[in-house]
Amino acid sequence: MDNGHIRIGWGQYGDVEDFNDYEDYSDGGKAILKAFQTGMQIGDLVVSCYSAKETDAIGIITGDYEYRKEGGAYPRYRTVKWLVKNIRYDIRELNDNRMLTLSTVYRLYWNIQDVIKVVRSLLPAPTTLAHNQPKPYVFIIDEINRGEISKIFGELFFSIEPSYRGEKERVQTQYQSLIEEGDVFKDGFFIPENVYIIGTMNNIDRSVESMDFAMRRRFVWQEITAAESADNMGISGENRERMDRLNKAIADTDGLGKDYQIGGAQFLKVEEGRMTHEELWRLNLQSLMKEYLRGLPNAGENFRQLEKVYMGKDESEADDVETDHD
Repeated sequence: MDNGHIRIGWGQYGDVEDFNDYEDYSDGGKAILKAFQTGMQIGDLVVSCYSAKETDAIGIITGDYEYRKEGGAYPRYRTVKWLVKNIRYDIRELNDNRMLTLSTVYRLYWNIQDVIKVVRSLLPAPTTLAHNQPKPYVFIIDEINRGEISKIFGELFFSIEPSYRGEKERVQTQYQSLIEEGDVFKDGFFIPENVYIIGTMNNIDRSVESMDFAMRRRFVWQEITAAESADNMGISGENRERMDRLNKAIADTDGLGKDYQIGGAQFLKVEEGRMTHEELWRLNLQSLMKEYLRGLPNAGENFRQLEKVYMGKDESEADDVETDHD
């Protein structure tokens, strides 16, 4: 459970994909494998069997079926987001008063609304704020580097610093006369201590260079790597393999490096079925790679190498791909 997946065995059958082409199920298991590999759908609920009466975890299927040889005796994987785990809950209340069986995978007789109620009841109580501690509020400014900072913060630019927060650091703005009596900001504007401002940006965007040091020192900087973004977005299977493969090649390319690696948002288009891998390359990644390499030595050769790595083709196959490398 700690690794975020469920696994089953039946390793003697190998990686069965098309059940119509495979007939040797002398040890049984065909129905179980089909249920695990194709019957389960992303978004389905799943429970872990602790005993005939109890479950110890309830989760949601988040990834397609994967066969991993490194799994040993249990090579068949599905990724799961556990809603609750390390519990002991009498499953009969959800399963039409039926007990669990020794079968590996099978459908339960439950109502989704009942499951939601149970999950909510098992979740830990939300932590309460300490006495007199104000509730935090968060502003998120996406691609903050693309905006005009002077217009975003105006004359309150210095007020976002921790040492200038709160009522004691009120500022008389040019709009002060417009504020009505009784307004909390009538005697001057201020940014409360419990307001947090998060700005996001792509660190290879040229507009980042225009951000002055006064702006930079008012924020704590935290990098989100390409791998972390993929984890956050649930990029898995072949999509994750292609992404990791391409990003390693980008990091190893002279003139580029890890700062140019592709984040999970691009591959989310394929993960969600909105594009194929080929369409993602042709419509999005191809032009981006050309822009990355523009003006660098061996740009054409490096482009073909990145394309080959992404497509998973060998040298001869890569040469057959018709693309404009100007």
